Amino acid sequence: MSPTWREIWSGREVSDRLQTEESLDAYLLRADGYDTPFGSVEPEAWLRSVDQILRQLKLRPGHSIFEIGCGAGAFLIEPWRRGHQVGGIDLSPELINLARAVIPDGRFQVADAEHFTASEPWHTVVACGVMMYLRSTEKAENIIKKMASTAQHSIALLDLPDLAFKDEAEAFRRASLTEEAYRERYTGLDHLYFDRNRIREVLLGLGFEKIVIADQAIEGYRNGAFRFNALASHRSGPSPV
Repeated sequence: MSPTWREIWSGREVSDRLQTEESLDAYLLRADGYDTPFGSVEPEAWLRSVDQILRQLKLRPGHSIFEIGCGAGAFLIEPWRRGHQVGGIDLSPELINLARAVIPDGRFQVADAEHFTASEPWHTVVACGVMMYLRSTEKAENIIKKMASTAQHSIALLDLPDLAFKDEAEAFRRASLTEEAYRERYTGLDHLYFDRNRIREVLLGLGFEKIVIADQAIEGYRNGAFRFNALASHRSGPSPV
């Protein structure tokens, strides 16, 4: 029987230690799976993308940020460097251990996104590249609701597969392999796709007043052509955590 996405990510391991002349950012990207033929991303391009997201979220000193499906911390390392309190959950114990090693004062735990609960509020809650592995839009929307209840100001849904480009995305994935190899590797491993209008509707229903939905645009990230980001915030909110 083919493994499920849950089994794959819960058993995710880091194959190598930091390689000679490899930057920490490159190592974290590799650990978090951004080194595939579908999405090989250079650290500089990744950091520019993270910087853009942080600016759009208008994070200021004292603001905290929590990530669902944080992996080894490829997204969180930059806000942490800027002095933000960070934390996250992930299914992989090995990736969480790595996140704890590189961000010693981060608040990390091994946990399933579908059972996400936070014991404290956070200024911003992010889900980066995790929603596509869920089994239904209902489960995804339930997680979005939990994110909204935890976030004091804003949430960010990043790297969502776009339903409008589903056929193109599947064709792109198939074109990289023979049909036999594709079936062997991806049988039972479908991605979940999202409708932009439905995401906007959900966010409006949760009381967010400012919503920005835009194409994913990370240089070198070939999957980005079929993905989008959704950022939502209140015009004003409580004091930062």
